[in-house]
Amino acid sequence: MLSSSRLHAGSVTQPIAEPEIIAPKSLTLDLEGFYAGGDLAYAFGSRDDVGHRASSGQLVATPGTLVPGGPNWGLKIGWRDKIQSTGLAFVYGVELGYIAGGIGDSFSTATHQAEIDVKRHLALRLKGGVASIPGDMQFYGILGYARADLDYSVAGTAGGDTISVSDQSDYDGVLLGLGVERALRENLSMMLEYEYTRFSSKTAYDAGGSSTVITPGFGNLRLGLNFAF
Repeated sequence: MLSSSRLHAGSVTQPIAEPEIIAPKSLTLDLEGFYAGGDLAYAFGSRDDVGHRASSGQLVATPGTLVPGGPNWGLKIGWRDKIQSTGLAFVYGVELGYIAGGIGDSFSTATHQAEIDVKRHLALRLKGGVASIPGDMQFYGILGYARADLDYSVAGTAGGDTISVSDQSDYDGVLLGLGVERALRENLSMMLEYEYTRFSSKTAYDAGGSSTVITPGFGNLRLGLNFAF
């Protein structure tokens, strides 16, 4: 009985194993290869002072200003790579984007009406920036080319001259921007960008020779997701 009691008591004092503590895996932004994504955005227009010139070329009225803006959305696909240095990576890449939505503006006065509508446009962007290694965030700049499908109209009478311009055509432009991207989980990241697009100016004429100069442009603030694959 004594032997059995000692055996039983000994079994109670066996060492208890400490639980293994597993550190959470740190997030790392994927900076190599292809990615795709989408975003929601809001555009803030650049002032376009509408002018009315007679067929002689004389400016007879400046009836108002168009400031194209509004909500829009975009899709994109891109590729990037990095050059790694001590603690930092220099990131470079190219991206093709499609933007659509309600970017536009209009006004109506006692003498004139004018309207601009940016229906959709494509953007080819070159991106370059820096990220810490290892790290979950990068900062970058944007330089690119844009081509937009744009409707523009001006109608009215001033100084004895009547204008009725309606232009539906494609416009080329340049864009500049800044952005930041942060990893959310493996292969998924969030980006915030501001981009300004300025399209080439164009003089549009009506059948009688009256004209206006079209100078569209706007800034776009975008919030979106990228998925690396």
